[in-house]
Amino acid sequence: MQNFIDSMVEEIVLEGKPFDTQKKYLKKFCENERLDFDKLEADIITFIEILDSFKTSFSKLQVKLAEEKGRDCHITDETVKELVSYSSPKNLQEEIIPEAIDIKVPEPRETDDSDKPKKKRVWPWIVGIGVVAMIAIAMLLGISHNKSDIDTERYFSCQTVGDYRNYLVEFGHNAKYYDEAKHFIDNYMADSVAKTETQSKAKEEEALYNACTTIEVCDNYLKQYPQGRYREEVLNKKYEFEKQTIQSTGDIGSESNQSLTPLEKKVVGKHLLSLQWISWDYFGTCEISKIENGRYRCVGSQLSKENSDYLKLDGYISIVNENHLKFTGVIKTKVYHLNNGNEYVREGTFDFKATDGRKYWREQEMAGPDGCTDYIDIFFQKK
Repeated sequence: MQNFIDSMVEEIVLEGKPFDTQKKYLKKFCENERLDFDKLEADIITFIEILDSFKTSFSKLQVKLAEEKGRDCHITDETVKELVSYSSPKNLQEEIIPEAIDIKVPEPRETDDSDKPKKKRVWPWIVGIGVVAMIAIAMLLGISHNKSDIDTERYFSCQTVGDYRNYLVEFGHNAKYYDEAKHFIDNYMADSVAKTETQSKAKEEEALYNACTTIEVCDNYLKQYPQGRYREEVLNKKYEFEKQTIQSTGDIGSESNQSLTPLEKKVVGKHLLSLQWISWDYFGTCEISKIENGRYRCVGSQLSKENSDYLKLDGYISIVNENHLKFTGVIKTKVYHLNNGNEYVREGTFDFKATDGRKYWREQEMAGPDGCTDYIDIFFQKK
């Protein structure tokens, strides 16, 4: 980064190139390095203005200000010193900049013409050689400068990882922006690996979802992906499979079924269900069904007749005693004047108890949205 900014500022100050032609490169560089382009642009303009002010006035305070602003611009101290020396009045450099050295050429000793030996005039040859040398140096500098411009232009034209790779192949380890290009490629490869892993996991989840043709596979999916993309669909599949199991073994939800104990007969079946925010005048339904191994499925809902409010239960019941049920699953409520009218979801294990001779099991974890109390009741009375 400093190499680019050093070169750019030197071209502006020493060669008089306009800043506007460099801004597009600087802006892309800032995007790659996550720098504030507007601030860096303003700092560079201020730094150049400080150097320009040396033409009319020059002081140690100005030099100090130039050094501090140069650091804000990410310009190296050596480059700042060079530009300050170039822009400052030469007659004040020794006084203001201690590092500046005034080299004095000693006066030639006067000699008598008679003491001088007679030599052939060789100065034309020296001049010729000097001119040739200067031309050669100018050509080399021009080639070097042109190559640097091509390097910069090629780097800032890169759009894809393939472009950055071609840039490194073309300019090798001597590339002006070797580290930046390498950094981009490494980040791209890391992102690609992460993306591949994410896609692979998504395919594995989808494959397991497609294999959910039994209760056991559904349970396996919910265990591996408790918050998976297909969670709701798998819960619905599982419920359908459980209903099919119940139907194939007879209506074990009926009280007349001889396989149910007296306690189970009280719990299993379709019960009235209510949330006070919706209504106590009309009720919803909560169906509790025995599935297998002492497990009971519980699905219920109460829908408002006046708006889109609702109560929904989806989970499993375990029987503690005739007055105490434990519900494990999801409780969803939507009440227009609570939680900004949005759905409120709770998930976990909740206690439903019948206390003080009541004819219903009431949820004991009553804290609802906005600090309100929810009364969710499953009635003994069946539909």
